[in-house]
Amino acid sequence: MNAIIDTSSLLAFVRYYLPFDKSGTFKKLFQTKFEKGEIIILIKFMKNQSSFHKVLF
Repeated sequence: MNAIIDTSSLLAFVRYYLPFDKSGTFKKLFQTKFEKGEIIILIKFMKNQSSFHKVLF
């Protein structure tokens, strides 16, 4: 299963959740999923006519 996360949510994750991940389990899971391409970081949305085009990292 793939997931998309925006940069603002990624910053909130790092700032608020990682300090509680003492064993590093959640960090390792997130890093593994990102390296496998299962997590995509959304940088911004651009509106063009009637459809949205997304710019992905």
